[in-house]
Amino acid sequence: MTAITLENIERRMGSFVLGPLNLSVPRGSVLAFIGPNGAGKTTTLDLIMGLGRPDSGAISVLGMAMPRDEVPIKRKTAYVSPIWFSRRGGRSVAR
Repeated sequence: MTAITLENIERRMGSFVLGPLNLSVPRGSVLAFIGPNGAGKTTTLDLIMGLGRPDSGAISVLGMAMPRDEVPIKRKTAYVSPIWFSRRGGRSVAR
């Protein structure tokens, strides 16, 4: 089973276009997004976690479809968006 599957994901925001993006991450894998600012790393993670909607394509997490199964996906995963972190003034969560 795959942990994360992206099929032809596209997202447009002004002049920025993400995709089409295809990705398959097997369960038990470690994945890092590396790239310059504005490359779409955070946008991709936000789409995977349901914090935005793709303009086209399909996302599944742990075999469940996002956004249809958003609640059960979020019960089994964790994600701290950089936006949330920056709204806390960049302070560490663990003190």
